[in-house]
Amino acid sequence: EEAAAAKAAAEAQAAAAAEEAPAVEDGTIVYGAQGIVSDPPAAFKAWASAVVRELKSHKLMEPFLEPLDPVALGLEGYTDIVKQPMDLKTIGAKNDGGEYAGLGSLAKDALKGDVELMFSNAVAYNGADHWIAGDVTQLKVVTDALFASDVAPTFPTLEEIKVMKVKDMKAALERRGHEGKGSKVGLMARLAAAVGLAASAEEAAALM
Repeated sequence: EEAAAAKAAAEAQAAAAAEEAPAVEDGTIVYGAQGIVSDPPAAFKAWASAVVRELKSHKLMEPFLEPLDPVALGLEGYTDIVKQPMDLKTIGAKNDGGEYAGLGSLAKDALKGDVELMFSNAVAYNGADHWIAGDVTQLKVVTDALFASDVAPTFPTLEEIKVMKVKDMKAALERRGHEGKGSKVGLMARLAAAVGLAASAEEAAALM
């Protein structure tokens, strides 16, 4: 039942992103419900960048945001188990450098492969009974929904967040695994931080 609920939530998130995506022309890339593009490599980089940003916005992704330092964290035997570390910062850098786009039709599979590698590393080191394995199960549903679409996720600006209805802010937060409770200012700050408009909710609150 939990897996079904997580799948439904992920599908709703992808559908909401597609429905809300405005048709905005940006140079050689056209964003819109049809995903029309005139420059495939540039379009893929833009799509992948939005996907990585959406993944970063999910509450459960916090352990995967940056490369791990096994020595500083005291992760005994980590390098013996994890032979190819991966994290969202590294994935973002690879995308920015054109490593995925340069693979042509294999670009999406390569990007998804690195995301799945990131998850499998966590489960391999911590074990199937560790809490992170449960988080990975939920995140895979989110990831699968994102990769099933060629429409890039969209994100509200600060000005748009300021005029959003409370119910819409709650929905946007809950789709990303965050708590949708609190004052309107608190919701605005948490949403702004979640979508990368500020480093923290506290910093975002100062911008409101």
